[in-house]
Amino acid sequence: MRGERGFTLIEVLLAMAILALGTTLIVTISTRALSSVGTSRLSAEASELAQRKMGELVQAGVLQVAEETFWAPMDTSDLAFRPEWRKKVTLVPPLGFTEPAADPATFLRQLEVTVRLEEDEAAPAFRLSTPLPPAPPAAP
Repeated sequence: MRGERGFTLIEVLLAMAILALGTTLIVTISTRALSSVGTSRLSAEASELAQRKMGELVQAGVLQVAEETFWAPMDTSDLAFRPEWRKKVTLVPPLGFTEPAADPATFLRQLEVTVRLEEDEAAPAFRLSTPLPPAPPAAP
């Protein structure tokens, strides 16, 4: 029996350990990749919703300076989740000027729209901002 060829028990155990380690790594990498795909999809959805809401607000032209709203539900019946949004309008001084020295009528307005896909306070949010021209002068 000494001349028979085969594997020893230690060789078989070592091969099984290497196979188990490789399988575990493949499963871990696959799980993380699927998670990243899901997160990317949600980020893209939130980005699209923020762009849509920003377009609606700019088109409506009802952006008051120094205005911030609370979280409000978005009108999206076609989605499986209930996103919320809020806006913030701030003044941005012209380049090279500090806030106290510059004329507020020349300030750009910055519109910031934040969207979160869940009503949970801890839910990740997507923030989109854009500069707007100075507010038109008030009618006399």
